[in-house]
Amino acid sequence: MHQIIYTSTARPGLLQEDVFRIVEQSARNNPSAEITGFLLFRKDKFLQLVEGPLMALETLLARLGLDDRHSNIEVLSRMPIPQRSFPRWRMRRVGGDRDVLDELEQALRGEGSGLPIPQIVRDFVRETIDA
Repeated sequence: MHQIIYTSTARPGLLQEDVFRIVEQSARNNPSAEITGFLLFRKDKFLQLVEGPLMALETLLARLGLDDRHSNIEVLSRMPIPQRSFPRWRMRRVGGDRDVLDELEQALRGEGSGLPIPQIVRDFVRETIDA
């Protein structure tokens, strides 16, 4: 099991409804690849945390590189993990407001994993609040 966290820049003019479609499509496609995770969209930036088999995640990254809804993909973290943080989240959009960290912490407690929110995610939230 692996976890990848990346950021990217939304194409100009990307609407919230486009982001909802991305999440819906991911939620349909991810179960067959055994991928779980969440997508955060703030101030024209995406941050996505995905977990699953390494080859499935590498295939996903290659596919994302061809998606014209965003650019400048930067992988911030790629590591093996002992367990999923969000095992029931095929793909979920998490809030774009200041309470997103609370939302994630509550979700982690609800999943029973006891895992902390990765620092990379905390930093992204803080940076995009002040941007």
